[in-house]
Amino acid sequence: MVMFVLWSLPTLVFLLLRRQPVTVGLGRPQAHGWTWAGILLLVLLVLSYLVLLPVPAEVVAQTTTATTAMGFLAMALRAVGEEIFFRGFLQGIITQRWNAGAGITVQGLLFGLIHLPLAMMDVSLIPLFVVQIATGFAQGWLREKSASLWPGAAVHAAINILTAMLLV
Repeated sequence: MVMFVLWSLPTLVFLLLRRQPVTVGLGRPQAHGWTWAGILLLVLLVLSYLVLLPVPAEVVAQTTTATTAMGFLAMALRAVGEEIFFRGFLQGIITQRWNAGAGITVQGLLFGLIHLPLAMMDVSLIPLFVVQIATGFAQGWLREKSASLWPGAAVHAAINILTAMLLV
């Protein structure tokens, strides 16, 4: 819950203090957004599973934090908070100021950057780090395609939870 608040707080403050309208993607997604979200979920789940197969069990044990219902809920809320910040707030502002390509690129790279400590834990986790960077770009694309961050938030939460379940 704390991570959800920390990731969502900048967006909330920005929305309360803004002078010009900015689209942060909190509205209803276009119908095809959920179709793309389902496809993206399957692709990312398979990629995550494949890159984690060669990772030693002791390394996996260090990365898996959720083993209870509350742990899974915390993972889901963190994912939604990250989506609100990266795809809603950050991508929304950059896209409005420049263009969608710039918004997707900047938020995707920064999203990858926050996951760098995971890659630094063990060399076997570098492929997972690369998948997470690609996920940032894919989620940004999904936010543009659906005109909402909610399909991406659902995918992000589901990937976090399902990957953790595969690892337990």
